[in-house]
Amino acid sequence: MREEVSEPKKVLTLLVELRCNSYCIFCGQREVDEALIATRRRLGLSMPQTTFGDTRGRYTLETATAALETARAEGYTDLSLQGGEPTIFPELPALVANARSLGFHFIGVVTNGRKLRDETFTHALVRSGLDGITISILGADAETHDALSAAPGSYDSMMQGLVNAS
Repeated sequence: MREEVSEPKKVLTLLVELRCNSYCIFCGQREVDEALIATRRRLGLSMPQTTFGDTRGRYTLETATAALETARAEGYTDLSLQGGEPTIFPELPALVANARSLGFHFIGVVTNGRKLRDETFTHALVRSGLDGITISILGADAETHDALSAAPGSYDSMMQGLVNAS
């Protein structure tokens, strides 16, 4: 009996969107923009100095798909869409569908879950071929979570997103 050899797992992490709809006080990943600076100033936190947000081009559906095509040609089998906040990428469901058609075995997204409160968006994302959703829970209750995300109401939005995604 001949044992079938499977393709080795190789995971691509695509930072599809560096902007974010939260202002987490500990985050060094998101692009530094005016809203983040204002929030950090209001909270009395330091303002990180960076220029990468000014020099990094934004993905479009076409350029992100091209990156996925290159990755598949290089042997990547699985895809993790991250950011910033990947759910604010305008064409995320279409990008997931493109990744599925390119043959990625597993497609997941790492998100704060806030945009998943939009049931129509969430269902479109799941129908597009998404396999997994990882949601960042910042605290056991709304008060802690919202304080760490510096976004009032983010806990309730995330919890509704969990319901919609399930």
